[in-house]
Amino acid sequence: ALTLLADGHLSRSEISVLERHGAHEQLGLDRAELHQVVQHLAEDLIATGMATWSGAGNLDDSVMASVLDEIDEQRLQHTVLALCLAAAAADGHHSESENVLLAALHRRWGLLPAVC
Repeated sequence: ALTLLADGHLSRSEISVLERHGAHEQLGLDRAELHQVVQHLAEDLIATGMATWSGAGNLDDSVMASVLDEIDEQRLQHTVLALCLAAAAADGHHSESENVLLAALHRRWGLLPAVC
């Protein structure tokens, strides 16, 4: 969900990529639940003032760490990372906010070098 909101724009191409990858199934959710996760994250970020229109990629390090630490199973981390990479590439380019988020995933979970 953070990747979809990282640049402040929820694009149809990002949602389409996740649907083609069966993201909801990979995450053990149905389609409606995945959409609710994205919606609730956006609402939480706006309600707490943690995100501006520039996107969720501008979260401070402690908030980002807290969110990423909620995913503590390595298999799920790999799945989430693959889906995040697919979503970020959906529109043909990575925004700076998406790069910051992807680098944070790499560093926090130690899955791959933080090169985006």
